[in-house]
Amino acid sequence: LFLEHGTYHTPTIIAAERIITCGPEMGLQGWMIDKAKQVYERHEWGIREGLRLGVKHTFGTDSGTPSNFHGKQGYEFELMCKFGFTPVQALTAATKTNAELLSSFDRFGSVDAGKLADIAAFDGDPTLDITAMKNCCFVMKEGTVYKK
Repeated sequence: LFLEHGTYHTPTIIAAERIITCGPEMGLQGWMIDKAKQVYERHEWGIREGLRLGVKHTFGTDSGTPSNFHGKQGYEFELMCKFGFTPVQALTAATKTNAELLSSFDRFGSVDAGKLADIAAFDGDPTLDITAMKNCCFVMKEGTVYKK
């Protein structure tokens, strides 16, 4: 159905993973954690199948939900790669494909002349080691540097 309707899939793997990992300390009931484990396992199958078939995947995190804090989105890249994405596929999902989903690739989603200058740089090469996405060292939005 994704392919038939041109629908995009946003995995947000971290949502179930945080419930599994942090659920006991958050005081969640056992059945909630068990359900998250079922979702997590089935979700991996669905993502791998989607990648195999050519489903368009975007990047999302549900950041700001319990134990899923703002500024920690880099971990979602790791989870995406654990579930079958290559680092380049995960990075493309977060940039180009997200912009295409928003019908805004003409304005952002790649570093090209005439596009908004929203740039983040990371300590390391995420195409070789996706964990580099957890080490942001530079942020520029619309030409203004916010982090050096």
